[in-house]
Amino acid sequence: MRSSREQVLGALAGERLNLVPFIIWDNKLPSPEIEQRLIELGACIIVKSTVWHSHLDGIEVRRDPLPPTADGHARTRTVYRTPAGEVSEIHIRMPGTSWLEKHLFERPDNYDALEFLLQTRRYTPAFDVFRASDNRYPGACLARPVTVHSPMHEVIYEIMGIERFCLEWADNRERVLRLVQLMAADVDRRVQLLAECPAQICVIDGNTEISIVGLSRYREFYLPHIERACRILHAAGKYAGAHLDGNNRLIVNEVAGTALDFIESFTPPPDCDLPLGDARRAWPEKTFMINFPSSLHHQGPVAIRAHTRQLLEESAGDGRRFMVGVMEDVPNRGLDTIVPLAEEVATWKL
Repeated sequence: MRSSREQVLGALAGERLNLVPFIIWDNKLPSPEIEQRLIELGACIIVKSTVWHSHLDGIEVRRDPLPPTADGHARTRTVYRTPAGEVSEIHIRMPGTSWLEKHLFERPDNYDALEFLLQTRRYTPAFDVFRASDNRYPGACLARPVTVHSPMHEVIYEIMGIERFCLEWADNRERVLRLVQLMAADVDRRVQLLAECPAQICVIDGNTEISIVGLSRYREFYLPHIERACRILHAAGKYAGAHLDGNNRLIVNEVAGTALDFIESFTPPPDCDLPLGDARRAWPEKTFMINFPSSLHHQGPVAIRAHTRQLLEESAGDGRRFMVGVMEDVPNRGLDTIVPLAEEVATWKL
């Protein structure tokens, strides 16, 4: 009998399976007991890992703890002191994730320091860390390196934030484009490590909010990165995917034209705007890693079972290129709903 890991790889290869693989990110597992039950049901745990260590040459880095948030989450300010000036960011740490409270870019005199930071950032392999992640649940997991987003995406979301980006795009576009250019070289270094690493799946874009990015900017800045990364990863024998967990209707044709192998965390209505059937018809050669809509977990276990059966009846098709799971946050961490979801998927036969 094939392991759950082998079933996932079979789905990625386009094989016709007699079941629908159930997947869940390791940081979405709500308890050790549920983790064990999911493994018993044949789930494959996607372990988020890394394949590099990052280094900043010629930059002094200082991390200062800050008072926690009102609900008790830890906050840290990281200060980067460069020969061209100082920049800082504030992170809020939460279970399995973190959020930026303050971005690196605050004002136009930060450009020089940020350019220095991007030009001096380098990476060394951490393949031993990744191999350990890939073997955490023998036969029942598949490790996945951290996402490498498009350079424009990283400038918008990691360096500036949406509001500041819009202002700078209007007032200092040449400097913004210079940051994008430097980020592109930084991204290339990371994609090359993805090509060399032991991973079988790599995510090379995602988290795109097209209402913010705009279709013309997506075509100009995002698609070239996706295609370049796909070429490099395919040459190394790896699957390349994008984490498209939002509203995808406006980019359905653009995504259809890419060389992406899989769509991670695709979320159908009622949470997002592109019906699964429409997406599968538009992207027939891409493997879907469906994130079961998080909002439905509010309805409880009985409704979860009914919604799961309906989704599988409508969309599982002939068993090719299709899997279902949990890749986003869910209400109450899914303590009462993740197992019923996985049980319905496990009992579904094609």
